[in-house]
Amino acid sequence: MADYGRLLLAGDREGIIGLYASRGTLVIVDRLNEMMSPARTAVFYRTEWSPPTAFAWHELSCREMSPDVVIVTGAFDWTSERHPQGRRYNYSATVVREAAGWKIRSETEFPVGSMADGGVAPTAIAPAIAASTELPAVPAKDAATTAKQMAAAAPAKAERAQVLSFVRAYEPIELGLTKDEGDEIFMDFTLSLMFPLLGDYWDAPTPDRKPWWSLGENFNSQHTALFLSGTVRGGQYIWGRPSAPVVEKRFNPQLFLRFWIPHHGQASADKYLDLIYGHESNGQSISSLERFNEQREIFRQQESYPDSQKAYDRSFLSARDAISRGWDYVGLQASWSWRERHVVRLKVREFLPHGILQHDAEQSNHWEGDGPTHPRRQYDGLMLQYTASGSPLKKHLPFLTGRYSLTYTTGLSHPGRFSTFQVDVGAAFWRRPVSFWIRHGYNSDLIDYYRRDSSLGGGISIWGF
Repeated sequence: MADYGRLLLAGDREGIIGLYASRGTLVIVDRLNEMMSPARTAVFYRTEWSPPTAFAWHELSCREMSPDVVIVTGAFDWTSERHPQGRRYNYSATVVREAAGWKIRSETEFPVGSMADGGVAPTAIAPAIAASTELPAVPAKDAATTAKQMAAAAPAKAERAQVLSFVRAYEPIELGLTKDEGDEIFMDFTLSLMFPLLGDYWDAPTPDRKPWWSLGENFNSQHTALFLSGTVRGGQYIWGRPSAPVVEKRFNPQLFLRFWIPHHGQASADKYLDLIYGHESNGQSISSLERFNEQREIFRQQESYPDSQKAYDRSFLSARDAISRGWDYVGLQASWSWRERHVVRLKVREFLPHGILQHDAEQSNHWEGDGPTHPRRQYDGLMLQYTASGSPLKKHLPFLTGRYSLTYTTGLSHPGRFSTFQVDVGAAFWRRPVSFWIRHGYNSDLIDYYRRDSSLGGGISIWGF
């Protein structure tokens, strides 16, 4: 607990995150009452939590319930911008032994009053609630009102918890602005979700859904689950094109079998192996030069000055965004983490000439003016990504509290010949998670996957929930 206090005072968000149990933690504190997954705990401390200006434990006691379970009770004094005079809290925690050490499985805090009140924290939480004279009495009318409010909110809270236990983010969910080289700036949005079809998440304490055949129970016991994920990306050209069109840029459903890899007998969110079958397309329909020219003329006539060079250039870009691209693929993805802060992910995809969902693959076309067809596997198919929690620059730039990642992508057919590099830096402003990124190479989107260019952008970015 001394380490806990030290990390709180230092504002070491990543160190605090590492103190919580790998299977989630029941947290009942000021303005928070939920079973928090490790991902939710990380989001809370990185974006919603503020460190104290002063902190001190009082009269902590530990009671061993078993060799692997200890109950901690006591109190602490907390001083912050919100409570400049300081405030005392009763505290109780269940600490469990894991392969990585002792971790917090449940945590409860109740405010007693300001430190100026001189109240002495009891050594047990339950008796304090029942008999404490330091807690202000609550009028019966107010208590009844509060009880009704809690009862009314309970179904919504239960439904929210059920949804969050079933649906999670697959890729970062983002809303921001992007500027691709040779294109206008646009509002960029990505929605990416996953949910289990068979089995459950690695940190599910008990299956919420009973499998309707015994195979599902076997999946759960073997740290295995069958998932469906879906990622959709679109862009709205608010400032650069007539009528501010929304252009669909990526549609990516996947079916994958995930094997979580236990390490020292303990599963983890970022230690897994995936077997994947997926489809990736841009949802467009132009597949011939004649259709392209027809659509370009329609876009040109929508311009204020149809005969201007600007109208010809814009109509070309708009028509080009409507060219159809699509592939099915099979893939393998492996992820490994260490020290609960560093994650390395390798993803290999083989784009199929003919698939179940896409049928014949739609690559670039010779009539687009960029030479013969450019197979997608020359530019994509092999991805290596390193992600770390907590920027090394946060001592000098305190707002850089989120994750940062380095991503390298190249073709599967000629690795290293066509390379793409991307850097993402996470931050928090007004307790909102944001990300800034820059890319150079290929794959700016599915239309220009074979063109070498640069991009940059930023916006709200939710890495997980």
